[in-house]
Amino acid sequence: MKNWIAWFGYASGQVSRLDYLREFRTDLPPYSAAEAERVAEYVESHTHPQDFVLVWGHPAVNVLARRRSPSRFVYLGPDVPWQQRNLAVFLSELDAKAPTMVLVRERDIQRLTTRFPAFVGLLHARYERVGSMASYAVYRAVDSTS
Repeated sequence: MKNWIAWFGYASGQVSRLDYLREFRTDLPPYSAAEAERVAEYVESHTHPQDFVLVWGHPAVNVLARRRSPSRFVYLGPDVPWQQRNLAVFLSELDAKAPTMVLVRERDIQRLTTRFPAFVGLLHARYERVGSMASYAVYRAVDSTS
């Protein structure tokens, strides 16, 4: 019933799209539809349609921004025997389709440093941090002028 009331408020123009989207959030895993839309607007305005953009852990941003992900992986989960093979595929996909922009949640950076140092090494070698957007650290390719 709550979702129907929220939808009716949005559909009738009494509630803004952003306020409507704020209704859709979870804490585990952390997700906010409103944040995804804001980040997607940022990505869309700071990249070109042909650019690849890696958003660590949340492919909804790529979909909303109409930007392709450079990899089939948007997240490498718990340590399992085949994880190193997946990491190797992930890194080769990033080499083949170098993203113009990489977004990583601030809270994930330290964990990535210990779990996937090769990814973090690539991030620091090829990208510079240019700021933050919502809960994400934003990195741009060093040779990118977008």
